[in-house]
Amino acid sequence: IFSASAVPIYLSIRLNGTLRKLSVALAVFVLIHGVYHVFGSLGNSFLADNIFEPISAAALVAFGLTYLLVAKSKEKKKVSA
Repeated sequence: IFSASAVPIYLSIRLNGTLRKLSVALAVFVLIHGVYHVFGSLGNSFLADNIFEPISAAALVAFGLTYLLVAKSKEKKKVSA
């Protein structure tokens, strides 16, 4: 699970601007979701289900909102150019 966050973390280091924001948001989601799975597999369902699952969902929504804002700002730049 945590190896899946390697690419977004690498991209967030190498990229600039809006793509960096998106890759950071994706990396945060993948890391939090990985912690959720670790606690779930260790049998600590309280932490997994009541703490890290909602945080993971909020991070995914934040990633989606970041993507939406980035897409709208690029669309505005394209229209005004």
